[in-house]
Amino acid sequence: MSQLLVRIAKISSSSIGKHGLCFSEFRRSLSTAATPYLLFSETSKYEMTLSCEPLVELNLYDPRKDETVKFPDQTLRKELLSSTKVGSSRGWVVTRNLFNSKMHLTNMFNPCASASSRKVISLPTPKARICRISLSASPDQEDCVVAW
Repeated sequence: MSQLLVRIAKISSSSIGKHGLCFSEFRRSLSTAATPYLLFSETSKYEMTLSCEPLVELNLYDPRKDETVKFPDQTLRKELLSSTKVGSSRGWVVTRNLFNSKMHLTNMFNPCASASSRKVISLPTPKARICRISLSASPDQEDCVVAW
């Protein structure tokens, strides 16, 4: 079953108490006890923000506690509406549009990313099917490389 789910990121046990459920950042030590959180499909609320971005509920699964964690009223950019999740690395998700095959790298599924830090980065359309994704660093860093 875990193969069907998208692995989002590792959660630092120290950040759980401070921020509730929060994705660990690249610069944090990954040597601490961590749990992988899995991203289920978001639930559409069929509501829009004032800037016409759809509101969704993010659904994450905590395998250690065997429970689903929901984050209501999260905005989702229009270019991600008709997209499927291809893979993830370091808290970032790669999506592919179902209609035009455009690829995007985004941190919008990360509930701990502040509204001002949420990004959608367009990627070149690959010629082959993607089955894995890896980031060398956070996309905020100049030397980040996306490999698939």
